[in-house]
Amino acid sequence: MKILLLIFSLLLFSQQALSQSFGGTNLAFRGLGGYFGFGVAEFTVLNPTREFRMDQGTFVYLGGEKQIGLTGLFITISMNYMDSSGQSFYDYTTLGTTNYTNSGVTPEINFDSTHMQLGLGFKFKIFPTSFFRPYGEGGGLFGYHTIKHNIGPTDLNNNDGGAKTEDGLTGFGYYMEAGLEIDFSEVWGIRAGVRYQITETRPFETLGNEKVKYEVRAFQFGLGRSF
Repeated sequence: MKILLLIFSLLLFSQQALSQSFGGTNLAFRGLGGYFGFGVAEFTVLNPTREFRMDQGTFVYLGGEKQIGLTGLFITISMNYMDSSGQSFYDYTTLGTTNYTNSGVTPEINFDSTHMQLGLGFKFKIFPTSFFRPYGEGGGLFGYHTIKHNIGPTDLNNNDGGAKTEDGLTGFGYYMEAGLEIDFSEVWGIRAGVRYQITETRPFETLGNEKVKYEVRAFQFGLGRSF
C-alpha cells in the first residue's frame, strides 16, 4: 500500500510539474484558442440511391473557441473545406423541357465536388487545466456544395451543348468529433481527432432534382494556439 501511495504521489507531482512547465491552469483558462489543420475525408453516400459515388478526398479546417466561464465547456466556430471526385448518373431538364441524360455508351459520368461548411458547436475538455486534454465536440453545419460534371462528347443522349456542367447548392448538417490536444509550449500545441458528420443538400438540377445526403469520417491533424 505504501508503494502504491508513493507511485501515485510521484505521478501526481509529475503531472503538476508538466502542467506548470507548459502553461498549466493559466494557459488553459485564458479562454481563447484557435486551430487549423488537414486530414482525409471518407464519404458514404446515403442519397441518391442510384448510381452516385464519392471517392476519398481531402479535409482542411480552421476554427476558434471561447471558454464558457471557468468550466471545461467551450463554444466553437469552424470552417472546413472538403473535395472529392466520383461517378454519377446525369439527368437535367432545361426550362424548354429539353432533357439530357446518360447515353448508353457512358452509364456514369465522372465529376469533381467541393464542400465549404461553417460549423457552430460546443466542445468539452476532460482536463481543461492540463497540457494533455482529451475532448469531445458536436454542433451544426451550414455549407455550399458544388458538383462539376466532366461531360465528354459521347456521355449524353443529346450533344447540342445545352447541358449544364456545374451545379452549386446550400446544405445543412451536424457533426460529432473526438480528439486530443497536447501543448508543447506556452502558446502552441498539436491536436488530432476523428470527426463524423452528416450533410444533406437542396435538390440538384443535374441529378434529376435529387438531394445529396452523405456521411463523412474525417481523420485530422493540426496545430492549436492559445491567446
